[in-house]
Amino acid sequence: LYMYRAMQIGVVLLAAGTILGGVWADYSWGRFWGWDPKEVWALIALLLYLAVLHGRFSGWLRGFGFAATTVVSFLGVLMAWYGVNFVLGVGLHSYGFGSGGMGWVMSYVGIQVAFIILGYFNYQKAKANHSLDTAIFPKR
Repeated sequence: LYMYRAMQIGVVLLAAGTILGGVWADYSWGRFWGWDPKEVWALIALLLYLAVLHGRFSGWLRGFGFAATTVVSFLGVLMAWYGVNFVLGVGLHSYGFGSGGMGWVMSYVGIQVAFIILGYFNYQKAKANHSLDTAIFPKR
């Protein structure tokens, strides 16, 4: 329940940041949205989190599935913040010029995947032992 509430608050803040970024872009460059890579990846990150929230709200995602998709969705934020600046190295943003970030991004993705796999095995072990705490994995 706490992760669900935290994600709801995070989505509101991410949406506000994306909209306020558009207002700032309109003031700076004379347009609200220009399909710059930073803008596009901010939108993708927002849509990823909205999809996870929708899945949780509709009952498609519960327990471990919700937790795993939350971790995977953070990769959209990683790409919006770090990937656009240091992997793509393009964009209208003044700090959008860098290179050599692919190794770091792929390392992080590998760590995330390993974390999810480890969590899955722990989840299956707890499920087999009937030791799942309903406070951690509430049933709807």
